Amino acid sequence: ALPAVVAGIPGARLLLAGAPAPYYDVAADVAASGAAAAVTLAGYIESEESLTDHIAACDVGLSLRWPTVRETSAPWVRTIALGLPTITTRLRHTADVPAMGVRDAGRGTRDAWSEERGARSEERGPDPVTIAIDVADEARELPAAMRLLASDAALRERLGRAAHAWWSREHTFERMAADYRRVIADALERPAPEVALPAHLRADHQGWLRELVTPFGQRVTECIRGI
Repeated sequence: ALPAVVAGIPGARLLLAGAPAPYYDVAADVAASGAAAAVTLAGYIESEESLTDHIAACDVGLSLRWPTVRETSAPWVRTIALGLPTITTRLRHTADVPAMGVRDAGRGTRDAWSEERGARSEERGPDPVTIAIDVADEARELPAAMRLLASDAALRERLGRAAHAWWSREHTFERMAADYRRVIADALERPAPEVALPAHLRADHQGWLRELVTPFGQRVTECIRGI
């Protein structure tokens, strides 16, 4: 997506941080993109403080995840805690996160924001905190979202302010601890369900495990027995 952005916004730069993966040559991919001059490869970030500094040096955070096991992105949480706008992948398990979309790369920012905001009444929750793109249409929507945020400082400011407010409401350690306490207390008050356990939970799987490891020697079998 970066070459499409740089073509119209020559000052755009992409910072990629993280250790190189053995199965993917990111440097070669960057060189082949034709936009290598606009890319900085930071490599592995050694400390939490340095990671925060790298994120804070950016104007927009890209947090694209696919495939996913429905996890919450810690770098994304750190990014919105710093009050930065983000571009994320629209995923089923993040449907509760208020997001605006990019449906037409040529549409004006004000129209896009107004339509999204107009579709959300005050009762439905806070302003959008991210631009969420469809993974099935990423090739079109990602450069459109990047161009949108790179060219509109006011939109970046609005999204960043809403993102920080969302973090304060949903992602602080205090909120997490309070949620754990609430759920644990609720679970303790509920009566244990009187249901018969299914067969696969009643079976003694250790017997099958001992049979599996027996060919590997007595020491392994004794370890399993100890467990």
